[in-house]
Amino acid sequence: MKIDDVTNAADGLDPQNRAATVKLIDLKVEDDMKEVLNAMHNEFALLKTELTHIDDKFESKFGYMDSKISTGYTFFGIAFGVLAVLLAVLGVMIALK
Repeated sequence: MKIDDVTNAADGLDPQNRAATVKLIDLKVEDDMKEVLNAMHNEFALLKTELTHIDDKFESKFGYMDSKISTGYTFFGIAFGVLAVLLAVLGVMIALK
């Protein structure tokens, strides 16, 4: 219902009934808005929960990847350390011959 329709319908009422009718309409609109706001609040709460779940899922995946990368760095560090020691020993053995 449009406001013009309400205004035109209220024009035919006496002032006391018009004020009461407009107040009832206002109360109904206010109640409807509260319902809409509550529904929006519930939807945003659900959305926030979903986003938190997605964020947690990504964090766990990146934590897993970070752990694997750290393990890889450790492995390659040890491997290159051993290789450097072996090359140094080989160089000393060649130099002593």
